[in-house]
Amino acid sequence: MKTFAEDALPAGDIFSAWPPHCSSITSGDGLYWENILQATLHSAVQSGLAIWPKVSETDPITYVGLKSSLVIGKDQVNWDVLVALTRVGLTLVQLPQTHTKFLDDSIAKLTPRVARDQILIRNLLGGFTSLSQIQRRILCEYFLSDKDFSSIYGLPLFPVLDESYISLDDRTATARRYIALTTDEVHVFGASAGNAIPLDQLQPAVTALILETGTTKANIDLLSPTSVVAYLSSETEPRSEEDLSKFWSWLSEWCHREQAMTLFKASSSLRLIPTSKGPQLFDHVSTYYRSLSTLNLTKLRRLPIFPVLVPSTNVQSLVERNASVKWRAIADLTVKGVSPMPLIPLTYDINFLDKSCFSNPSCTLLNALGIPSLTNENILLLALDHFSSQLFKLHLSPTLGEIIGRPIVLYRCFERHSSSARQMGHYNRRRMLLILIHSSKVFSPRFPTVGSFHAWRMITIAGFSMISGI
Repeated sequence: MKTFAEDALPAGDIFSAWPPHCSSITSGDGLYWENILQATLHSAVQSGLAIWPKVSETDPITYVGLKSSLVIGKDQVNWDVLVALTRVGLTLVQLPQTHTKFLDDSIAKLTPRVARDQILIRNLLGGFTSLSQIQRRILCEYFLSDKDFSSIYGLPLFPVLDESYISLDDRTATARRYIALTTDEVHVFGASAGNAIPLDQLQPAVTALILETGTTKANIDLLSPTSVVAYLSSETEPRSEEDLSKFWSWLSEWCHREQAMTLFKASSSLRLIPTSKGPQLFDHVSTYYRSLSTLNLTKLRRLPIFPVLVPSTNVQSLVERNASVKWRAIADLTVKGVSPMPLIPLTYDINFLDKSCFSNPSCTLLNALGIPSLTNENILLLALDHFSSQLFKLHLSPTLGEIIGRPIVLYRCFERHSSSARQMGHYNRRRMLLILIHSSKVFSPRFPTVGSFHAWRMITIAGFSMISGI
């Protein structure tokens, strides 16, 4: 075999000269030959002879010693992976699997972790510059094929948007973080996220692993509201109307849009609202409303920047709220006004905005959009207009009860509903009476004597009217 190697025979020819592997023999002269392959292999390894064909993408074949190489069984690893590893600088030998099973631990076998350790020990990082983009993607997938991120730490295999490559590290060993972006996120933030990792440039298996465990193992994060603000704040020039439109379209579908909107509102530098005076701050839009044409007001309605109160399906007894804020566009909504409380009438065709999200809920911009600022009494009377559709637990809410307990509101309730008591139906008349009685019982001690008297008087009149249908 030494002679074959010196003659530079092809790898297939030199292994054909080896004695065959004999299956288990229990008797006869064959017993002498049973271990001939492993005996020959042991002698060849111990000799240190350079009789092992090195993996190479070009001819002629070079023969090397086994103890200075990493050994892999034939067809156990894709050939493209082996070629890329040799380009980095590793010496690899591919043996028939009949040979590899007889190798002891003195011979290094190729695995992702062993390859990574050898690259770092031998200072072969410079070899990555000779790899093509495709070869880096292939190696990135190989080093993570055992789903262990420690097998890839320190290797420059992850592309970033500035067209360079970075290496990941153990999350607990460094404070540095790289953001991984989806295709849509790259389209929105690509210009300001030069050190972000585009997930669409990785193999699908690598992308899936990053999304599954990468953010807990390696120093890599997914896009967060904080990183969005950081990207937007780093931009030196205001975004064009086209870019802002692209940004808002993306944000309307993003799962973290609610948290992001809170940060946007608190920012004193982000100009994200398009106007004819250029992009403006959230709280400054009202100052420029006169410069917004009908077309621009229509565009504004299509941006998901309005704090819409969305009813909750989980209403507790004696609730103080039955809705939460969701940032939405209002172009396709019927917005009744800005509600002073998160307890709103439950209707299918009317929406409300949350007052606490506006520094000035009576601003001229909201007036220009036709969105008035409502009072507690407005909300109550709207609820009474849709009384049959309200949850019974909502009827007994202390918040509504306090409002109903006011004599003037009781009078309006009576005035509005006594004339239509005949049309309410017996069940709804009883429910209306229950809420009036409950409210006055709970809150009448807060009123002066005359107020309590008028409250009970209204309940008596309204109750008689509702029960009798007069």
